[in-house]
Amino acid sequence: MILACVAAPLLELGIQQRKAVIAGYEEIRGHGAADMSQLETFFILQMISNYAHHCSNFAELENLKKEQPYAQAFLKSYSDGRSFLFSLIQPVLDIEG
Repeated sequence: MILACVAAPLLELGIQQRKAVIAGYEEIRGHGAADMSQLETFFILQMISNYAHHCSNFAELENLKKEQPYAQAFLKSYSDGRSFLFSLIQPVLDIEG
């Protein structure tokens, strides 16, 4: 469950910052403690959880819509089995298709 707590702040960080967080986590917990596959699963879980939490607030809807191309890109990478935490992810511009 500790990886779930590590995954949450990664949503707001860039690639280099994510690497620093993971390095710090592994320095404390031991090398190899951060299973990337599991961490990416918790990242996706946390992203969906954030949407579920904020979608009932109408003031948040516009921002949630603006984030969709990036959320779709993370979901696509995840469902395709591609690692994404340390990769530059291009937003999905055609969400409808």
